[in-house]
Amino acid sequence: MLCITNMYAQQTKIDSLLAINNAYSYADSTKVVMLINIFKQYCRLENFDKVKEYSDKAIAIAQKLPNSFLLKKCYERLGLCYHGVARYIDAESAYKKGLEISLQRADINYAATFYVDLSALYLTIPDYTKSLESSQNAINIYIQLNDKENISNCYMNMGLTYIDLNETFKAYTYINKALTFFLTTDNGIHYGVASAYQGLAKTIQLATPTQLQGINIGLNQQDASTIAYLNKALYVAKTAKENNLIGEIYVDIANFYERTGNSKEALVNYNNSLKYCKPSSDRVQYATINYNLGNYYLNRNQLDSSIYYYGKTIEVSTTSGLLLLKQNAFQKLSILYEQKAQFDSAYIYFQRYTAVKENIFNKQKEQEITRKQLQIDFSIKENDYKFAQQLTSAKLNEQ
Repeated sequence: MLCITNMYAQQTKIDSLLAINNAYSYADSTKVVMLINIFKQYCRLENFDKVKEYSDKAIAIAQKLPNSFLLKKCYERLGLCYHGVARYIDAESAYKKGLEISLQRADINYAATFYVDLSALYLTIPDYTKSLESSQNAINIYIQLNDKENISNCYMNMGLTYIDLNETFKAYTYINKALTFFLTTDNGIHYGVASAYQGLAKTIQLATPTQLQGINIGLNQQDASTIAYLNKALYVAKTAKENNLIGEIYVDIANFYERTGNSKEALVNYNNSLKYCKPSSDRVQYATINYNLGNYYLNRNQLDSSIYYYGKTIEVSTTSGLLLLKQNAFQKLSILYEQKAQFDSAYIYFQRYTAVKENIFNKQKEQEITRKQLQIDFSIKENDYKFAQQLTSAKLNEQ
């Protein structure tokens, strides 16, 4: 939900864009760009009737222009707008229309972009099967284009997806594929390399003894391999000055030390993470760090410190819509106040925990309904897109 100050600032920006648009009478590429900027602003205000009105206007003009790039750009920006506010069916519709146009016009580079967007969308739902299928479709195109960088980015995304699916061998394989290319650019010092090392550390840490055998790592090597990759990730992220990523890696290191019983090093690394992660740059990570610190102090019965960090978690989560972190912090505060024998406070926080939990449950039901609707729509249209892609491949072979 937008605060009043932000709404006022965004409405002022829309008024300015509308004034410029109204004063410009030509139906050309400049007009399309103006209309895209207008519907983007209306999306931020969650005025979806206006989003449709101005996106329809932009698309109508773009369809008549010789520059087909702008038409695809309309659908891409519209999809991203809807995706960002969790209107997944609308987002999928926009992405697929853009994909269809890209395939019809043999613009396989842009088609790959829409496949990547769809992969991210399905991962959000989550529908891992469709996410992986979309990534593979993008990879097939990038292979034709010999675009090794984007192939590697897709491999990285697939690796992270397989971590969520607890398929260690595939996760480890795809992240290593990505890392192999990442190491060949910018002397191996950039975000991609650090992120890949971080992903490998997570893969190894979560692996079962049987899964470790599958990636040729002994059970007695699990902890050493995990911290070694985390230290590599930290070195690269620091050298590349990727501050948000540095903060994430410090949290992973802190979690590692807490899990292995080194509470002193855990606290040092939690505090290090706060130096690099600020609420203005990454509110999710900042709230997560504070929640972890709340848990750290609660586990050591340092209740006042724990209350402080849970309070910071709730503060950031409330302004950022981070329901799960907010729910967990309320639950921990209820437990904490019960330990302090302050039962009125414990009950208040339990009520707040229950209210947020119910809100999350309702959103999850809505997501499940959306996921099923997407599955039905995907099944109907899948053959059409496969046929269009075959036509595109045939055109490329002719060329």
